[in-house]
Amino acid sequence: LLRYNYNTFKSEFSDLKLDTINRTLKSIALTEKMNTFFNWNYDENFTNENSDSLFIGTINLDKFKTEEQKISFAVGVYTRYGQKNDSTYCINIANSNTLFDSSLKILSDLNCKNIKSEIYKAIPTSCIIYFQPSEELKKYLVYYGFLRETIGDTKKT
Repeated sequence: LLRYNYNTFKSEFSDLKLDTINRTLKSIALTEKMNTFFNWNYDENFTNENSDSLFIGTINLDKFKTEEQKISFAVGVYTRYGQKNDSTYCINIANSNTLFDSSLKILSDLNCKNIKSEIYKAIPTSCIIYFQPSEELKKYLVYYGFLRETIGDTKKT
């Protein structure tokens, strides 16, 4: 998945570096672009051991204007947190109510059917979304299905 993302973005972000040892991508330009999709709020009670200022980011849904952006978001969330049972798709997100709420909104905007959600208050809190994707979204979920398999393989190692 790391190499796939690197190959996808390297032509657009000339400062993109692949760090295979730490399994990360590094790019100031890509980071700046990604950060525009979040609202950042300072929390004076939320610092690290070095007393650095840390900010809490929440998804800025106003930035997702086109269907392409919404599909990209839905495919990304599903790739990371999803699974499929028969014709029903499922997204299981732990400890992120804002990602859960944003995902519900985007799936609704994309005309998904039979959207149902459950929240299990435990440690960790589990937020689950069941849905049947629109035909347009389903094409992308199927096409990018190999990414889910790639992530599944890396979780085993």
